[in-house]
Amino acid sequence: MTAMTQRQQKQSIHFHATNGGTRNMQQDYISDSLVKATHAVNQLQRDGFTVEKVELGSGQPRIRISYHYKCGVFGEPTVYSKGNNGIEYEAHVVNYKECQLRWVRR
Repeated sequence: MTAMTQRQQKQSIHFHATNGGTRNMQQDYISDSLVKATHAVNQLQRDGFTVEKVELGSGQPRIRISYHYKCGVFGEPTVYSKGNNGIEYEAHVVNYKECQLRWVRR
């Protein structure tokens, strides 16, 4: 085996799935994130919230919802942004079903 082949093998991250196949770690991450986001979005919609946006990428799936007075059911949110330059708002974030849930209160 040449040095180049060994290096290429080290740079490629794979694992063996339970079905005997080989899957790419990135594909598995995207698949897991999509499942988590789908479950969270379905529950949010059943509970009467309006989902504006879903983002998959690095870290947890991110879900943005429209503010609703029932947002208090998610517990005490972290305020990560405030504005008062003519438009007052607070942007909130909480963890919800292994996703990052965000909303803006104006």
